[in-house]
Amino acid sequence: MTPLDAKRPLQLNHQGQLRHFLSLDGLPRELLTEILDTADSFLEVGA
Repeated sequence: MTPLDAKRPLQLNHQGQLRHFLSLDGLPRELLTEILDTADSFLEVGA
């Protein structure tokens, strides 16, 4: 494990992409905003 790996949230792969969504803890604000925006777009389609 490299020092960068130790700082990366467990939910993210080595490219910074979301692997799973078990917790919000440690995720960057930008990623959380992207997740919420994506979820919101599904609500608009299903309305």
